[in-house]
Amino acid sequence: MEVDPVVEIDRRIRLVLAGRGSDVARNLPWLAAEALVAGFDSPSLRDLAGRSIDEYPEDLLELLRDSASELGIEVPDEGGGFLLGLYDLCLRVGRGLMVPGDAANEIYWGFDDARMVGSYPKSVMNVVSNAIEYSVGSMDEHPNVADYEDAFVRAAQEFVAVYESGPIDRDPERSAATAEVVAPPPARRRRRGWSRWIQG
Repeated sequence: MEVDPVVEIDRRIRLVLAGRGSDVARNLPWLAAEALVAGFDSPSLRDLAGRSIDEYPEDLLELLRDSASELGIEVPDEGGGFLLGLYDLCLRVGRGLMVPGDAANEIYWGFDDARMVGSYPKSVMNVVSNAIEYSVGSMDEHPNVADYEDAFVRAAQEFVAVYESGPIDRDPERSAATAEVVAPPPARRRRRGWSRWIQG
């Protein structure tokens, strides 16, 4: 499937500004240059494209923020950033740009707000719970780890489809009710079957 460069650049800029795109954030001048080639244009974006990657990271990030403001690119809030980060991982798995195990581990270890997944629809809960099941199963060398991988990949594909179909609503009331259930104590983090803590 052909990727729209404008949509791709918009997503990557929002990903960095949401604090999720650590790999992209390592070379913001290159991202700015790609944005200019894709048809984006603003004074701050041109300035950023001409900078060196060796400059102070916060200065480069501030230029990217200014660029987004000038271009009218909306920066996601905390919840939107979580969903965008999850979407990015699932999208890369679907495109064959990321090994499923790496994506699952990043969700398990890197997404602290995944414990709040109970406030989101089932598609979000499914991909997070399957990522956790697969990650823990891999660490424990569970005999069914191949099945866990297949389930995670399917859940990731389903989440991408749901995310691209329109806004995903969050219910804060459910979040408060499920937060403790979704986040087991650290001592239990390596227990097999972690997804049973996530309540539907």
